[in-house]
Amino acid sequence: FGLSWSAEDTATITMEPTSDGKLPVSCSAEEDLPPTPARGGGEAPSAVTSPTTITAVEQSLKGWVFVVNPSSAGGRTGQNWPNMLQTFKEAAIAKRWRDVDDVAVVLTSKPNQATDLTRNALRAGAAVVVAVGGDGSLSEVVQGFFEEGSHNKVSATAMLAHIPVGTGGDFRKSLQWTTRYEDAVECLLKGTATPVDVGHGLIGAGTPAAVSRHFINIASCGSSALIAQIANTSSKIFGSTIHFYLATVRGLLRYQPRSLRVCRDEGEWEEIKDVNCLAVCNGKYFGGGMMVAPDADIADGLLHVTVWAGFSLVDFVLLTPAIYSGEHVGHAKTRCFACRTLEVRSAGGQGQSVGRQAADLVGVELDGETPGALPADFRVLPAALMLVA
Repeated sequence: FGLSWSAEDTATITMEPTSDGKLPVSCSAEEDLPPTPARGGGEAPSAVTSPTTITAVEQSLKGWVFVVNPSSAGGRTGQNWPNMLQTFKEAAIAKRWRDVDDVAVVLTSKPNQATDLTRNALRAGAAVVVAVGGDGSLSEVVQGFFEEGSHNKVSATAMLAHIPVGTGGDFRKSLQWTTRYEDAVECLLKGTATPVDVGHGLIGAGTPAAVSRHFINIASCGSSALIAQIANTSSKIFGSTIHFYLATVRGLLRYQPRSLRVCRDEGEWEEIKDVNCLAVCNGKYFGGGMMVAPDADIADGLLHVTVWAGFSLVDFVLLTPAIYSGEHVGHAKTRCFACRTLEVRSAGGQGQSVGRQAADLVGVELDGETPGALPADFRVLPAALMLVA
């Protein structure tokens, strides 16, 4: 199939048959959910130990769709996109990729639009969807790989790709990607793809207002949700690291630690007192470069959980180097464990129940967005997507 686009507020895609009638890329991916671990047992689950599968990507750009956030990187992505696309095409020609002029491009104009654009592209037969932007743009595109409110994928064969050009770039740090656009292009044109895990959160679990969201990097609750709200509404003129650090200081000054109840892998419930932040990690970094989960691996089939409890603002300031290096995991007020499923509740109540005041809620963020508050259920979807890299 070929792709043709028309875009107004959202883009629509029509399908036109080509002479060979073939899709340019194919790979297999499981559609079913991973089995739920047996109840009980306090030991950490084992990581997936099978060798990483590397799939060859056909060297054709037919069926490639670039979903571009022109507002990312302070608007520089939109300004530079024509030159960026030309650079990509020239590199593809140099590497003898075919159908270079058949790539489709669509620009987003509002938040969450990338999710709908991705679903539209996949339903029309897109082979590779490339998220061009920051962590938020990538997360929206990942969400679009799944049917709304479901773990079922829109396409069993389509692949994900990413050109990281946003402010934070925390996901790319887990992959040890640089900030150079030329390096991202080189990575895309290597012609290989590898399976990666995706996290899922049900925010407001058990309530009428429950929200189902997937995440590619990190979900968290507590002060981090407030910090994400502050970061999303404040200027990024000083760069990502300083921007998120200042937002963190402001958030810690305002947030009151809460006691949380957690249940991992359907085992026993446990109460953790004075929680500042509980992070459920697929990737290693959040908050503009803080290595919250040094042991996290996006392909090990596990969620790596880090809990900061009893932290004061002074603790945070003194531990700043350790938080960015990952050495904070050895601190007495840091706790880490791995699991496949995690249920989190506020020890003071049901969270989003009727009559609760906003000040009592424990907010949740997923990949920097804040869809709601506890209660929340998290799980990992092992090898859910193929990442071109």
